[in-house]
Amino acid sequence: MEYMPRGDLSKLGRLDSLTTISLLMRLCAAVRFAHFEGVIHRDIKPANVLLDDATNPKLTDFDLAWKDDTTGLTQTGGMGSAFYCAPEQIIDASRVDERADVFSLGMVGVYARASSIAVKTYHVQRVPLRKFLPNDDLTTLLEAACAWDPDKRLSSATEMLAKLQDLYISFQTTFAS
Repeated sequence: MEYMPRGDLSKLGRLDSLTTISLLMRLCAAVRFAHFEGVIHRDIKPANVLLDDATNPKLTDFDLAWKDDTTGLTQTGGMGSAFYCAPEQIIDASRVDERADVFSLGMVGVYARASSIAVKTYHVQRVPLRKFLPNDDLTTLLEAACAWDPDKRLSSATEMLAKLQDLYISFQTTFAS
């Protein structure tokens, strides 16, 4: 395996908006590829995001991944890292779809912008994310990714990536002025 000298995302402190957007874009691209291959990761969290010298992320640990043609050993019951997995995944991991990974990506974004305390508080008490995050377009996107109801959540990593790309361009334009 490639050596990742920066360790994992859980070792970094809070990130600014542009860095968070860039990180999430790369993670969304990886998750989009996995979804295209029929794989649902089911355990996206900061500790499973390794960083190289340039802080480029690599999504790892597909131990709990689901694929429609697997043996079924990791398909049933609740599983995943409690504070990063989607609510429906806690109930029955065999019934999740791409939106569960979108929820986890959003929680990784909350972690990167705020803290693990924000992630835990949102998951346990459903405190609005704006209590921990600035009132900006990235927070709006993270709220859409982390919607408790999967039918109100962003529908796929592809949709999330497109919205992140628009935000990235918007931020670049704003800072270039």
